[in-house]
Amino acid sequence: MKSIEQMVTCRRLLCAAAILVVIIGFGEVFFATAALAGRVNSESFIDGDFEEAALKHFERRFFKKIDATSDQQEQLSAIFLKQMQTTRPQREEIRHKLLEVTNLMADDSASEEQIREKVSQVKAMREKLNDSRLDTVMKARKVLTPEQRKIIADRIDGLLSGNSLLKNRLGIGNQ
Repeated sequence: MKSIEQMVTCRRLLCAAAILVVIIGFGEVFFATAALAGRVNSESFIDGDFEEAALKHFERRFFKKIDATSDQQEQLSAIFLKQMQTTRPQREEIRHKLLEVTNLMADDSASEEQIREKVSQVKAMREKLNDSRLDTVMKARKVLTPEQRKIIADRIDGLLSGNSLLKNRLGIGNQ
Protein backbone atom coordinates (compact mmCIF):
# COMPACT_ATOMS: atom_id res chain seq x y z
CA MET A 1 0.00 0.00 0.00
CA LYS A 2 1.15 3.52 -0.74
CA SER A 3 2.02 5.80 2.11
CA ILE A 4 0.08 9.01 2.58
CA GLU A 5 3.16 10.98 1.55
CA GLN A 6 3.43 9.01 -1.71
CA MET A 7 -0.26 9.57 -2.42
CA VAL A 8 0.07 13.32 -1.76
CA THR A 9 3.14 13.52 -4.01
CA CYS A 10 1.34 11.58 -6.73
CA ARG A 11 -1.69 13.86 -6.39
CA ARG A 12 0.47 16.98 -6.66
CA LEU A 13 2.22 15.66 -9.76
CA LEU A 14 -1.11 14.85 -11.35
CA CYS A 15 -2.35 18.32 -10.43
CA ALA A 16 0.73 19.90 -11.99
CA ALA A 17 0.15 17.96 -15.19
CA ALA A 18 -3.53 18.86 -15.08
CA ILE A 19 -2.82 22.57 -14.71
CA LEU A 20 -0.61 22.58 -17.73
CA VAL A 21 -3.28 20.71 -19.67
CA VAL A 22 -5.85 23.25 -18.47
CA ILE A 23 -3.56 26.14 -19.36
CA ILE A 24 -2.85 24.77 -22.81
CA GLY A 25 -6.49 23.80 -23.26
CA PHE A 26 -7.65 27.25 -22.18
CA GLY A 27 -5.16 28.76 -24.57
CA GLU A 28 -6.54 26.66 -27.40
CA VAL A 29 -10.10 27.80 -26.64
CA PHE A 30 -9.00 31.41 -26.32
CA PHE A 31 -6.94 31.26 -29.50
CA ALA A 32 -9.75 29.55 -31.40
CA THR A 33 -12.38 32.10 -30.41
CA ALA A 34 -10.15 35.05 -31.16
CA ALA A 35 -8.88 33.52 -34.38
CA LEU A 36 -12.43 33.00 -35.61
CA ALA A 37 -13.13 36.67 -34.99
CA GLY A 38 -10.38 37.61 -37.43
CA ARG A 39 -11.58 35.33 -40.23
CA VAL A 40 -12.12 37.15 -43.53
CA ASN A 41 -13.02 35.46 -46.83
CA SER A 42 -10.72 32.55 -46.17
CA GLU A 43 -10.93 28.84 -45.67
CA SER A 44 -8.70 29.20 -42.64
CA PHE A 45 -10.29 29.76 -39.24
CA ILE A 46 -6.99 30.48 -37.53
CA ASP A 47 -5.22 33.82 -37.68
CA GLY A 48 -1.64 32.74 -37.04
CA ASP A 49 -0.37 36.23 -36.20
CA PHE A 50 -3.09 36.78 -33.61
CA GLU A 51 -2.60 33.29 -32.22
CA GLU A 52 1.12 33.89 -31.74
CA ALA A 53 0.48 37.28 -30.10
CA ALA A 54 -1.99 35.65 -27.69
CA LEU A 55 0.59 32.96 -26.91
CA LYS A 56 3.16 35.62 -26.06
CA HIS A 57 0.65 37.31 -23.74
CA PHE A 58 -0.11 33.99 -22.04
CA GLU A 59 3.60 33.22 -21.69
CA ARG A 60 4.38 36.55 -20.02
CA ARG A 61 1.71 35.95 -17.38
CA PHE A 62 2.67 32.31 -16.92
CA PHE A 63 6.40 33.05 -16.65
CA LYS A 64 5.75 35.79 -14.10
CA LYS A 65 3.52 33.47 -12.06
CA ILE A 66 6.21 30.79 -11.79
CA ASP A 67 9.15 33.22 -11.74
CA ALA A 68 10.74 31.48 -14.72
CA THR A 69 14.39 32.02 -15.52
CA SER A 70 15.44 33.33 -18.94
CA ASP A 71 16.58 29.83 -19.90
CA GLN A 72 13.26 28.32 -18.83
CA GLN A 73 11.35 31.01 -20.71
CA GLU A 74 13.30 30.21 -23.85
CA GLN A 75 12.78 26.45 -23.51
CA LEU A 76 9.09 26.70 -22.63
CA SER A 77 8.42 29.22 -25.40
CA ALA A 78 9.94 26.83 -27.91
CA ILE A 79 7.83 23.95 -26.57
CA PHE A 80 4.58 25.96 -26.60
CA LEU A 81 5.23 27.48 -30.04
CA LYS A 82 6.04 24.11 -31.56
CA GLN A 83 2.84 22.64 -30.09
CA MET A 84 0.76 25.51 -31.41
CA GLN A 85 2.26 25.37 -34.89
CA THR A 86 2.25 21.58 -35.11
CA THR A 87 -1.36 21.21 -34.05
CA ARG A 88 -2.74 24.11 -36.10
CA PRO A 89 -3.80 21.84 -39.02
CA GLN A 90 -5.49 19.43 -36.59
CA ARG A 91 -7.35 22.25 -34.85
CA GLU A 92 -8.35 23.67 -38.22
CA GLU A 93 -9.70 20.29 -39.32
CA ILE A 94 -11.65 19.90 -36.07
CA ARG A 95 -13.31 23.26 -36.69
CA HIS A 96 -14.27 22.21 -40.20
CA LYS A 97 -15.72 18.95 -38.87
CA LEU A 98 -17.68 20.88 -36.24
CA LEU A 99 -19.15 23.03 -39.00
CA GLU A 100 -20.15 19.85 -40.78
CA VAL A 101 -21.87 18.65 -37.59
CA THR A 102 -23.69 21.97 -37.36
CA ASN A 103 -24.83 21.68 -40.95
CA LEU A 104 -25.99 18.10 -40.40
CA MET A 105 -27.98 19.18 -37.35
CA ALA A 106 -29.80 21.77 -39.46
CA ASP A 107 -30.34 19.38 -42.39
CA ASP A 108 -33.71 17.60 -42.16
CA SER A 109 -32.46 14.84 -44.44
CA ALA A 110 -29.48 13.99 -42.20
CA SER A 111 -29.94 10.88 -40.12
CA GLU A 112 -29.11 10.56 -36.45
CA GLU A 113 -26.52 7.96 -37.44
CA GLN A 114 -24.77 10.43 -39.78
CA ILE A 115 -24.64 13.04 -37.03
CA ARG A 116 -23.32 10.55 -34.49
CA GLU A 117 -20.65 9.36 -36.94
CA LYS A 118 -19.46 12.91 -37.58
CA VAL A 119 -19.38 13.63 -33.84
CA SER A 120 -17.37 10.43 -33.34
CA GLN A 121 -14.85 11.68 -35.88
CA VAL A 122 -14.53 14.95 -33.97
CA LYS A 123 -14.10 13.08 -30.67
CA ALA A 124 -11.33 10.93 -32.15
CA MET A 125 -9.58 14.00 -33.53
CA ARG A 126 -9.84 15.78 -30.17
CA GLU A 127 -8.49 12.72 -28.37
CA LYS A 128 -5.46 12.71 -30.64
CA LEU A 129 -5.00 16.44 -30.03
CA ASN A 130 -5.27 15.89 -26.26
CA ASP A 131 -2.58 13.20 -26.46
CA SER A 132 -0.34 15.72 -28.18
CA ARG A 133 -1.11 18.29 -25.49
CA LEU A 134 -0.19 15.80 -22.78
CA ASP A 135 3.13 15.16 -24.52
CA THR A 136 3.72 18.91 -24.49
CA VAL A 137 2.85 19.10 -20.79
CA MET A 138 5.37 16.34 -20.06
CA LYS A 139 8.07 18.21 -21.99
CA ALA A 140 7.28 21.44 -20.14
CA ARG A 141 7.23 19.62 -16.80
CA LYS A 142 10.86 18.59 -17.31
CA VAL A 143 11.85 22.26 -17.58
CA LEU A 144 10.15 23.30 -14.33
CA THR A 145 11.60 23.07 -10.84
CA PRO A 146 9.70 21.21 -8.11
CA GLU A 147 8.78 24.58 -6.58
CA GLN A 148 7.35 25.82 -9.88
CA ARG A 149 5.38 22.61 -10.34
CA LYS A 150 3.99 23.14 -6.82
CA ILE A 151 2.92 26.70 -7.71
CA ILE A 152 1.10 25.34 -10.74
CA ALA A 153 -0.38 22.41 -8.79
CA ASP A 154 -1.63 24.75 -6.06
CA ARG A 155 -3.18 27.03 -8.65
CA ILE A 156 -4.96 24.14 -10.38
CA ASP A 157 -5.98 22.69 -7.04
CA GLY A 158 -7.62 26.02 -6.22
CA LEU A 159 -9.39 26.15 -9.56
CA LEU A 160 -10.63 22.56 -9.34
CA SER A 161 -11.66 22.74 -5.69
CA GLY A 162 -13.32 26.11 -5.99
CA ASN A 163 -10.77 27.73 -3.68
CA SER A 164 -9.37 30.09 -6.28
CA LEU A 165 -7.34 33.13 -5.29
CA LEU A 166 -10.11 35.44 -6.51
CA LYS A 167 -12.69 33.74 -4.30
CA ASN A 168 -10.31 33.92 -1.34
CA ARG A 169 -9.64 37.60 -1.96
CA LEU A 170 -13.36 38.31 -2.12
CA GLY A 171 -13.97 36.27 1.03
CA ILE A 172 -16.26 33.81 -0.70
CA GLY A 173 -14.07 30.71 -0.42
CA ASN A 174 -15.41 27.42 0.89
CA GLN A 175 -16.68 27.86 4.48
